[in-house]
Amino acid sequence: MNSGASGVSRHYYMPFGEELGAGTGGRTAGMGFSNSGDNNRKKFTGYERDNETGLDFAQARYNSSTLGRFTSPDPFSGSMSPGDPQSFNRYAYVGNNPLTHTDPTGLHGEIAGGGSLPRDESALGRLTGENGVFSTESWKAAPTASSEPEEEAAKDAEGGSDDGKGSDPERGTSAAQQSASSQITPCDQRLAGIFGGMGAVVGSTNDPATIKQIVITWANLGKTPPAGGVPRAAGHGPEPFNNPDPKSSDKGGIIHIYGNAEGTITNTGLYTPAGGSVGKMFTTKSDNTQINVNYARGLYRGLTIAFVHVRNGKGGPNAMRSIRIGTIGGPGGIENPNYVHTHIVFFMNGARVDPRTIFCK
Repeated sequence: MNSGASGVSRHYYMPFGEELGAGTGGRTAGMGFSNSGDNNRKKFTGYERDNETGLDFAQARYNSSTLGRFTSPDPFSGSMSPGDPQSFNRYAYVGNNPLTHTDPTGLHGEIAGGGSLPRDESALGRLTGENGVFSTESWKAAPTASSEPEEEAAKDAEGGSDDGKGSDPERGTSAAQQSASSQITPCDQRLAGIFGGMGAVVGSTNDPATIKQIVITWANLGKTPPAGGVPRAAGHGPEPFNNPDPKSSDKGGIIHIYGNAEGTITNTGLYTPAGGSVGKMFTTKSDNTQINVNYARGLYRGLTIAFVHVRNGKGGPNAMRSIRIGTIGGPGGIENPNYVHTHIVFFMNGARVDPRTIFCK
């Protein structure tokens, strides 16, 4: 358009970016169409097109509209997922679904006209393992999971074993515990990538030593938390635990996820792997918000995941193609440091299960 708001040129495109010029489908030069090009280098979905090669610059890589694919593979191998077979095609443009999605950075599929992946979880961050490309997985709301996950997960979150400050500094940390922490760090990073947005941190057996409230608690006692993290109470970690107290709900299968390494209030997304049925958020008897996800088929058949202390939040999938179900940290998160994180409780066929045996094999 020019300053008089009259048309100067028109550009129509096929789904994968091939331009439809004059002489195609009744289009004429008089309508503003051309076959010889013009001075406008912003072409398909806003990509800048190189006139010499005909390739579109998509920030992280080039896209070929004539081939209908990128000219180089997706640089982040962690984005491949069995739940989305298209993800194994490393050259595919928006998972071969260009009618409803665009990819402004070459890394980050966005839903056209229907919102986009979270801006705070930038596409370019995906090179470090965070942000997302959309998933072709279909989702639907479903009833909440069985009463056992609902009741037990709520009890875990409300129990006295987790006060949001980490384990008791007076107990100390053994060398074996610190060693175990460093050994599972790669798995915790993977769990953070699956269940969180950019910047999320997972504590499985240990809560990160960088969490603000943990640092404060230990400092008040004149101590420094161990670099490997602070071990949590038995039964409140990932390993299933045969609790001798029949009234206790601390039976393991639990991890904590924080929005950032400091454990402060964030808007970091909370995600669940593709392929499950997501229940509606509900409030427990103790006013904690919870979402349950059931997997009735596929790779995680028999798995139920209960997310406790959740806030609303929408957005597209993350780098691991997990589906966003909310935001990390539930009601009380601003007033009570206990809930700057979300408890994630795992059940396999109704029994507690260590998530590391499922997601970190």
